[in-house]
Amino acid sequence: MKALQAAASQRIDGPIPSKDLALRTHPLVFGLVLFLASDLMIFGGFIAAYFNLRGLANVWPPPGVTLDKTAAAVSTGMLAASSVSMLLVTHYLARNKFTVSRL
Repeated sequence: MKALQAAASQRIDGPIPSKDLALRTHPLVFGLVLFLASDLMIFGGFIAAYFNLRGLANVWPPPGVTLDKTAAAVSTGMLAASSVSMLLVTHYLARNKFTVSRL
């Protein structure tokens, strides 16, 4: 019993061989991969539901459904404007132009 305790409490001198180390990814990398995987599953479900509904309907869009093209265009424009603004902010922050990025 004492031999096991002594072996477990021995001090490690020198580098540990890489085959004895457990390899782990960085927690931020793991979180990003987990987020992307969950996003992929959510949108995969949305796309599968769309194709399922589209396959069941003889006419698309089904009768009685009106699609508002103006609202869709405005929403797409707002989404594009927010993406461009975030792109510009990250561009200026990378160049240490903090006052310009706050505008």
